[in-house]
Amino acid sequence: MIDNYKKVNIKVDAKLVSVQEFKKRYDGFFDETDLEVVHEIFVDEKSGWAEAAEALKALTNATVEIGVKYVDRKVSTLSSMTLEFARVSYSAPDRPALQVGERIVAGAVVTGIVGLNAQEGKKYTEIPVTLHGISSTQMKRGILGPKADDLVIDDYRVCWDGVTPNQDFVITPHPHCQRHLIATAGSFHGWKFMPTLGRYVVEMLDGTLDPALAKRWAWDRGTEGGAHRGLLPQLELRDL
Repeated sequence: MIDNYKKVNIKVDAKLVSVQEFKKRYDGFFDETDLEVVHEIFVDEKSGWAEAAEALKALTNATVEIGVKYVDRKVSTLSSMTLEFARVSYSAPDRPALQVGERIVAGAVVTGIVGLNAQEGKKYTEIPVTLHGISSTQMKRGILGPKADDLVIDDYRVCWDGVTPNQDFVITPHPHCQRHLIATAGSFHGWKFMPTLGRYVVEMLDGTLDPALAKRWAWDRGTEGGAHRGLLPQLELRDL
């Protein structure tokens, strides 16, 4: 993993540490964490956490200030449509070439919100943001151990996204429907590209997108080469 950063010439203050060393850090905060099948832990203490809603709000406000028109409407009924539009919409279910199929599937991650007192809050600010590949449904116990006994989950949130088999975006004109332009599929990592992704969408609209990227983000493409197959949904929500 460290070598990947070196290959793209990115300097990071990161290291791989043993489980024993990791559990000694942060005043023993993780001493009861279930790390039975883990051999090494990637630690980057300069990584962080950002609030997506506030960032998107700030971006929206900034674009409005430079002249972008923000339109927010709720459509409940379509009372009329052109014949051409009607043909496309009514025939779509019977035309496999127009369907998403397995190109994009709905996936979700669930977050829990816990209220902390001032002392607990300070403790959490002194540990890194931690990603743990918990294999059990008892997530808070697997991460915190006995520390979780007195925690109360105040709220839950299901965060949905469109996931592609190889976790790449879909930024492309639809090859089987003229003037149907698509920019979608975040695969749980699209948000971090917020400062730069719009440029590539505009290039797609203008027809100037780099051919290599156009091929990579095309509607009809291969599904190999995914960076993180663990992100692919394995269960249906109705089965939980």
